[in-house]
Amino acid sequence: MIKEIQSLNIGVEEEYQLIDPKTRELTSYVTEILKDGSLVSKNDVKPELLQSQIEIGSKVCDNIQELEENLSHLRLLIKEYANKSGLEIVAAGTHPFSHWKNQIVTDKSRYHGFMDSTQYVGKRMLIFGMHIHIGIKDPDLRIDVMNQMRYFIPHILTLASSSPFWQGENTGFKSFRSIIFEDLPRT
Repeated sequence: MIKEIQSLNIGVEEEYQLIDPKTRELTSYVTEILKDGSLVSKNDVKPELLQSQIEIGSKVCDNIQELEENLSHLRLLIKEYANKSGLEIVAAGTHPFSHWKNQIVTDKSRYHGFMDSTQYVGKRMLIFGMHIHIGIKDPDLRIDVMNQMRYFIPHILTLASSSPFWQGENTGFKSFRSIIFEDLPRT
């Protein structure tokens, strides 16, 4: 018997770089930008580990069209916030030349705890990502889909390759973000 196809839900988190358009350097300015962000809830637009990052999180959506509308709205919103402060937002896995030593950690206990537990490795986490969350209620279907997705992992990594540079050097890797991320003891 063929199982009835059930509905899925989807949500996305995206981490953006805050850039000074003149120098193209990362700038640690997210707290100041979000002070003006009283129009959104703390779950839609928020700071990330470093002050040079801003994160958006979509609502849980029932279809791709709803997700596209929600993400488009949030992207435009953070672009407007950044532009008011004379900044731009950029999406890429790493920054091509800004140094991790020059970044400021966001003042949240969660991030300070992360830095305390990861030390030098955590300080180097100058990476940006996109996380896609798919909700599947049926546990058997969930496992089946996860097993089938293994085949697509190389394809997804290829599509996500946006970070060949690190501290001004061409690393020779298409995704140096994944190399930096592997340094974490919990990954």
